[in-house]
Amino acid sequence: MVESVGGRSHGGDTAPFLMRGRPCSVVMTLPSPRVLLACVGIGLLLLPPLVSAGSAVDLVPISYHPYPDSADPLGVPVVTSGNRSWGYFETYYGFYDTDRNGFDFPSLVADGVKFVEGAPGGDYDPTLSAYRRSFDGRHALESPFTITVRSMVRDARVEFDVAVNATGTMDETGLALKWVLAEDDVYFRPPPALSNGVFIHRFTARALSPRAPAILDFSSSPNATYHGSVGLHPSWNVDKLYLAVWVQNEAETSARFGFAEVPQAAMHFVTDANATTQDRKAVLIEMFTATWCAACLFGDSALHTLATERGFASTAYVQSSWTYVREPEVARVVGGAALGLLVAALVLAPVGPKWIVDRLSRRREQ
Repeated sequence: MVESVGGRSHGGDTAPFLMRGRPCSVVMTLPSPRVLLACVGIGLLLLPPLVSAGSAVDLVPISYHPYPDSADPLGVPVVTSGNRSWGYFETYYGFYDTDRNGFDFPSLVADGVKFVEGAPGGDYDPTLSAYRRSFDGRHALESPFTITVRSMVRDARVEFDVAVNATGTMDETGLALKWVLAEDDVYFRPPPALSNGVFIHRFTARALSPRAPAILDFSSSPNATYHGSVGLHPSWNVDKLYLAVWVQNEAETSARFGFAEVPQAAMHFVTDANATTQDRKAVLIEMFTATWCAACLFGDSALHTLATERGFASTAYVQSSWTYVREPEVARVVGGAALGLLVAALVLAPVGPKWIVDRLSRRREQ
């Protein structure tokens, strides 16, 4: 059985709410503050998540952290290019670095070709709007490829196989298959002086495909295959590891694709027993971020929101300092609280007037 990319549920905020005393639905007198809070809690449970479980994942997100960086231990292994050693993002997207005189945190690239530098406007809303525009521009395209990913975890390694099928004639010679092993989510809380207040880090890149990626050959067949293997670090949570796999054009000149363009991407959690097949267009979003970067508050938040909107919800309740609260959780808390108060109002409706009349009668008797 082939499982779609969105076949895995990533939601997490469904722990049962325990009440002490009588349920708010059978309260016959004015409830205490504790019971009112219980009603609000029930409202939080009744309110559905912003994105339903199982909805399709059209976005494949990856967050690269700087390396080496003693203040941010989440950095991916270093890549050597000429006489310089950089992180993967700076190395591969060096043409953006040259054009714009260096990267600013956070930097985002959609499908290798749409670039957003820094936090536009220095705030959350314009950052999210810029990320959405980058995604929407790419998501509107049709992909000429279907990607299927299978994996197996054994002997502290992930073994995986990728099949790429071209839906039409494909005479391009510079198409490469790339992958990243990422973990969603990672808890890391640095010292206050080195922290931007984000403690749950999503889409964290853990391992990279080789610097010289596998070139896909469609000259004699519309199908191409790839086998990969990567070792697992003991600190990684295997249940939260996923493979981001994509086809990228490495040729400087191409009749069909731009340089570094990604026509198709897919994601697959490594512990999934079934294969994952991505046949409709998915957008690869790569972000350069850092745990100490103040502007990355807005970049991390915007990517989290965008991914959640597209069906890739968080695997855990998102924690942060009070200086930074992610918008989707705020919306759910407000909505749940409103629903809970409505439940309390309905409970009070039949007993409230009687309680007022009884109080007035007692006063007259006194």
